[in-house]
Amino acid sequence: MWEVSDAVYQAIADGIPIPRHTAAAWRDLLALAVAEPQLARAWRHHGTWEAVRAVTGWHRGLGDILARHHWPEVQALWHRQGGPTWDPWGLAVVLAQTKASTISAEFEICLHHVLRPSAALWVWAVTPIVENWPSLAGLSPALALDRVLRTLIPPADIPGSPHFWHAWAEWVGDAQPDADTPVTSLYPANLFNSWSVALDMADVIEPPAVAGDQLTWWDWRLDAE
Repeated sequence: MWEVSDAVYQAIADGIPIPRHTAAAWRDLLALAVAEPQLARAWRHHGTWEAVRAVTGWHRGLGDILARHHWPEVQALWHRQGGPTWDPWGLAVVLAQTKASTISAEFEICLHHVLRPSAALWVWAVTPIVENWPSLAGLSPALALDRVLRTLIPPADIPGSPHFWHAWAEWVGDAQPDADTPVTSLYPANLFNSWSVALDMADVIEPPAVAGDQLTWWDWRLDAE
């Protein structure tokens, strides 16, 4: 069974206006799907199906947000330098909640987002201003990011909000991070992708019942025994 944090359920509650549910309600509605993510036939009540459809739709929307903010190009550039594959989903949630034009002004706040977008946020913010890429081949994600950040030279006159460069100065003023410093998000992208596959397969095999009824293929007599 997957472990889905309270922060994720709150992000779902904040990110899906219709249907509007509390984080606790989303946890209840998705419990069956979390327990059996690849077996849609185990999602017996229509409410679970509706909840999964809402969450997977939200997940696709976050993917669209990443594309609009050039994440695929950012990731491809790191790959060309021998760098790691980043987990962008915490960043996607931040981008969905914050205007890109104001992220620099809120950079340090966004670093501490409940879904931990910090590594991907750094990567997204720093990539456009890297002039001379160091070799990143063989480095762990934490060390790759550290090496890139230490190549930066702040402008003499820092324009606009200084929060990015303030955070950068704190980073380079500290010791190099441990190679195994975690950089992943709390966002369960693999779980949501499994739900999308399960929905696609179930729709071909047997469509869900109309709202208000159990699924057509669920033999209610089995529950009565």
